[in-house]
Amino acid sequence: MTQMDGSPGFRDRKGWLVFFGVVEILMGLVCLLMLGVMLLVVVFTPNGATGTAAIPMKGLFNALFMYGFMAAFFITMGVGSILARRWARAIMLMMSALWLAVGTVSVIMIFSLLPQLFRGPAMNGQQLQPGVAAMVEAVTVVFSIILFVIVPGVLFLFYRSPNVKATCEQRDPKPRWTDRPLPVLSLALVSGLMALGMALALFINIVPFFGITLTGIPAMIYEVTFGAVAAWSAWHLYCQRMQGWLVIVGLSALGMLSWVVTVLRGDLLGMYRAYGIPQEQLQQMTAIAEMQHSPAFLLATSLSALGWVGYLWFVRKALLGVRSAA
Repeated sequence: MTQMDGSPGFRDRKGWLVFFGVVEILMGLVCLLMLGVMLLVVVFTPNGATGTAAIPMKGLFNALFMYGFMAAFFITMGVGSILARRWARAIMLMMSALWLAVGTVSVIMIFSLLPQLFRGPAMNGQQLQPGVAAMVEAVTVVFSIILFVIVPGVLFLFYRSPNVKATCEQRDPKPRWTDRPLPVLSLALVSGLMALGMALALFINIVPFFGITLTGIPAMIYEVTFGAVAAWSAWHLYCQRMQGWLVIVGLSALGMLSWVVTVLRGDLLGMYRAYGIPQEQLQQMTAIAEMQHSPAFLLATSLSALGWVGYLWFVRKALLGVRSAA
């Protein structure tokens, strides 16, 4: 790539922005394809079909929304990248970093738990042959590494490039809503996603809470309250106010403590039963529930908690820097 005329100090990455934009649009189209496949399976599969897992109606809407949201997100980001918009670069940088962090922990957990999973009965109630189990494990690990580490890692490295940043700023000089310290803006977006998640949880209305499973009105009160507080925190973080950070720290502490108590003392199968999972699948998920007490799972959970605490501390430093600059 050649250096832009009259703009010494960086190389024009417009071509690569177009390339990654096209890739992101294709990813969005794949999500749309998955959405269509799920709808076809639900519509044309009889409820009692043998060998086909029943989809709880409580979770169907959320699954469809997830694929629709991902499709809209990647297509929008792809168009923004092709147009070299500053907001597209900022959002993709933040989301790819989050994707990479969560994905790395997920790969560690998958790699640690897969051998235990395949020692138990397969989905048809029979033991997998050793060769078949090894092949399935290998394919799962490779696919997980590509999806959760390599893809977000490549996106993160590209969008964090100073040349990409300079290219977007030169081609899109107008101030944008993403012109904030990215650590603070990323936490505001995460808080907003928490609020959205609580709104979607109302369709399921099942909440694990300190070892018990909330349903009905208590679950609704929890979801509405948690979602409203998370939305309030998101707005104040976007406005670069420390109280938004303090509130999200409180929500994080509450959520972590509740999850620890639920895993150590709670009846996870009871939560799955309330979710609407059929009895035959509940029997197969017993091994999965037991894995949540395994050292590998606890290690991955601890790493996630430590990473989240470190991220919150990093955002706090960025907020303090904003306040001192003001």
